[in-house]
Amino acid sequence: MAAIYRPLPFAEFVSTNLPVPTDPAWAAGESYTAGDVVILSTDQPIPWHAFEAISSHTSDADNAPKIGGTAEWLDLGAINRHRWFDGYNNSATVSDPDDDALRVVLDVDGVPDYLCLLGLENVKRVLVMVYNPTDTPTAISIDEAAVEQGLTDAAAGIEPDATLLAAPLGDLNGDGSITAADVALYSDWRNDTLSDDTVRRRIENILHPTLPTDLKYSPYLSGTIPLQFYDPSDSAVVTDGPVGWYTWLFGEYRYRGASIIQLKLPFADARIQIALTGSQVKCAQCFFARRYDLGQTEDNVEPRILSYSTFEPDDFGNYRYVARQNTREMNFTTWVESRQFDRVFRTLERLEPELMLFDANNPGSDFDSLRVYGKITQFRPGLRYARTPIDIRILGLN
Repeated sequence: MAAIYRPLPFAEFVSTNLPVPTDPAWAAGESYTAGDVVILSTDQPIPWHAFEAISSHTSDADNAPKIGGTAEWLDLGAINRHRWFDGYNNSATVSDPDDDALRVVLDVDGVPDYLCLLGLENVKRVLVMVYNPTDTPTAISIDEAAVEQGLTDAAAGIEPDATLLAAPLGDLNGDGSITAADVALYSDWRNDTLSDDTVRRRIENILHPTLPTDLKYSPYLSGTIPLQFYDPSDSAVVTDGPVGWYTWLFGEYRYRGASIIQLKLPFADARIQIALTGSQVKCAQCFFARRYDLGQTEDNVEPRILSYSTFEPDDFGNYRYVARQNTREMNFTTWVESRQFDRVFRTLERLEPELMLFDANNPGSDFDSLRVYGKITQFRPGLRYARTPIDIRILGLN
């Protein structure tokens, strides 16, 4: 099912494990010399940009640095800890060389449908945790090493540690804390020996009302099924620990360039923690999104790479090669039931000026090359009686 993912703003950048730049913040009234680097920090969520002074001057409101640069300031782009929020694919946030993960904590506005991660490099695993707004930590608090070992054991057919799997479920017996008794209740449930029906319903509703039976014994390897920590029996959200846990295990050699994660948040304005693990992890874009379906994609999708590099001759016929960035283009045809055509048409008409993520994958396919971040440059439907074909062309943003 072809779809578009429209980026949504988040409320606040809370924290990250990346260091803060040592360059000073720009200030009015300061004297700067050519080559000085400053950070333009504002009250806006992000991104913060770095700027280099082109000439010596005393700065004021009239010659303050601006995004894109000015006569006095060269825009060096977003700082490393904020690059994956700047809306471009050609600048990526890179993990610290001394760390094996890239982590960030964000507050969201409302209830976004998806988390999109683009331009991934060297990422083995994505771990996303959702916290109740009333219990909002400012830093990653889960034992990621234990989680990774549990996942590794489960993938190898080894029973994961019961404490690891039980702890995120919170207080199961209602005594106000997570103890060995909660671990025992969870172990009984996994072994089908739990006699307390109230606790059984609580666990199964927490994990997910549609959790398949064969996933009971490896819930953290559930692929696209999120584990929601919510107790519908008393309409209360468990606040001891994360209230949502989403794990995507890419595997030792199966690196991915993009990841689209369905969140299914049980409440609005959550605090979300994201951890990308690997060695020298890179991520070009990270954003929350709303999804809009475009219909069934035909098989002949055409992902293309547009090159802007050239061979340029001098006056004597000698050529030199000038390397420039390329960009992506994608042509595809999607089929929409004609009764749904007006809905799709109005959606594309309204969102046409915006930059979005376009996904031409159908269910069962998962090609990163069929996901392009850019805008619509052609929308050509051929209205028919039952099903309408729509030719769509997307130009990617580098």
